[in-house]
Amino acid sequence: YLVTTLVLDEKSKTYSTRIKLTVRVIDAAGKAALEKEELRTVSVSDDMLAQLGKTYALEFPLQLPPGKYTAQVTLENTADKSQARKEIQIKL
Repeated sequence: YLVTTLVLDEKSKTYSTRIKLTVRVIDAAGKAALEKEELRTVSVSDDMLAQLGKTYALEFPLQLPPGKYTAQVTLENTADKSQARKEIQIKL
């Protein structure tokens, strides 16, 4: 997911944005096992931005019983409303 809008905080010299993370996990029977939405502020300094290049990881722990699941993940940059969606298969 490419973040195109970062806001510079002159005081702290960091760039930041808020990402809305929406996760929906469906079990093997097709039932929703987890639905969660949260806002995360992402802040990076100039040095950190250069080190990250194009990669930044957001971790989202899943507390589910063992099994096969499909996770539908949506990331939205609240600054410009751009979105990215991905669906992944998970086996716990």
